[in-house]
Amino acid sequence: MKFLSSAKINLNLEVNSETKDGLHTLTSYLIPIDFYDVIEINETDERNDKIIFTPDIELKGKSTIEKSLDLVRESNSFEKYFEVKVTKNIPIEGGLGGGSSNAGSIIKYICSTYDLALPKNEDIAKKVGSDVPYFIEGKPGVISGIGEEVSIDESIGDLDILIATPHEKISTVDAFQAFDKLGDKNQFKKLRAETDSEALKRRFSNRKLLNKNSPKNPSCRTLYHLAEKVRYELLGSEMLKGISKNFKDNYKYRLQSLEQTKIKKKEDTNIIDAFEIYMTNKFFDVKLSPGNKEILQFWENDFNKSIDKHLSFLKANLENQEIYNNKFSEILESMDIFENDDTTEKENDEKDDTQDQNNPNNNEDKENEQSSKSSEDENISQGMDSEDDVNEFRLDDQLANENNEDMESENVIQKK
Repeated sequence: MKFLSSAKINLNLEVNSETKDGLHTLTSYLIPIDFYDVIEINETDERNDKIIFTPDIELKGKSTIEKSLDLVRESNSFEKYFEVKVTKNIPIEGGLGGGSSNAGSIIKYICSTYDLALPKNEDIAKKVGSDVPYFIEGKPGVISGIGEEVSIDESIGDLDILIATPHEKISTVDAFQAFDKLGDKNQFKKLRAETDSEALKRRFSNRKLLNKNSPKNPSCRTLYHLAEKVRYELLGSEMLKGISKNFKDNYKYRLQSLEQTKIKKKEDTNIIDAFEIYMTNKFFDVKLSPGNKEILQFWENDFNKSIDKHLSFLKANLENQEIYNNKFSEILESMDIFENDDTTEKENDEKDDTQDQNNPNNNEDKENEQSSKSSEDENISQGMDSEDDVNEFRLDDQLANENNEDMESENVIQKK
């Protein structure tokens, strides 16, 4: 009998504390992909199983297929043995679950063909591998516990996926041992949250819409970008349970770092910190510490007055970036907590005009400027088609970097 054994990818992976058995509990959303090993299985008269891999692979101890056959016999008083030939297409130790898939497919086939009871998921996870119970189901879903809890969730839909595996192989055991050696787990959570956030931004945040609806007053743009970050992180959190918990854990850690020792007046606080605390609490439902509340108290009335009445509307339109961005831009510009930059800009313009009038090279500069402008317009006209061919991934990287630079360099001017 021949059948296929599919690979999988983890859309997220959250590793938790160890159990009493020395195994880690985890949460992960897995999906099967159209990438297969081919398995041929036949009964044998021998009193042992024979497993043949093509190409041949070196194993430390028993293969997952041997372990799965042992477990099926142990669970059912089953005494048949098999010759199993596996054509390996799924890269070994590449994180794609080839070994677990082989084992899960074998268990499912043997139990179905010989009308046997499936072993308990907990036994499968402990004795064969944490991903193996998932492969018995073989559908998109979330695994948790030590892998024995499988919840089918096919809401993800079809995805176009590019898979790249490194030449350096990494065993599951080695990966978990490296994880255990990490010093500060909070730093790991932070790195993971930032990586997830960046991926969600690329998936759900349209730069053109973000710029189109950006507040005219530069003083409130950092808060606007923070609001957009919350939007696309929430969208990802609704799709994947593990991402949601990861963001919440990281926000708790992040909010702890914002706490200050001496706060006596509003001027001792930072509006960006206060806004982040407010958004985290309202949208992610993260419980605030006394230190967070102390910062927020100076700004909470301003935020509540302007934002609270729109919360339901904003949450209902998370998937519509145009509406969400436009509404938040409108809210921020209406808040009476930012300096209006019009006066400053006018003063700067007047100062520039005065300098131009007193500059003896002014006329020459203007002529050069006009000449440069004409040349620039000509180049733009000639290069318009080629500009459209810019690789979208390179463009996304550039825009992402610009966005970060904008937020880092921008000064939020608060009213005094």
